[in-house]
Amino acid sequence: MDCGNDRQRVSFEELLISQVVCQEALIRLLIGKGVAIKEEFLEMVKVVDRERKKTDKNGEIPLPSEMPADKSYGHLRKYT
Repeated sequence: MDCGNDRQRVSFEELLISQVVCQEALIRLLIGKGVAIKEEFLEMVKVVDRERKKTDKNGEIPLPSEMPADKSYGHLRKYT
């Protein structure tokens, strides 16, 4: 499994699995190095899930790029 930019045809399932594996590796790395805290990560998953489930005025779920950021995660630790 490669998180690089190799151009080849893959099934949707292969693409999805590849993305999940790369995200899992990144999450483990960030938590392992102390950049992120597991509890904060799990809270952010809930926030993102709530944002994703919000519908627009037509009752449709907007694309991620169209969704306004949920401000309910301001209590999470800030990194500078």
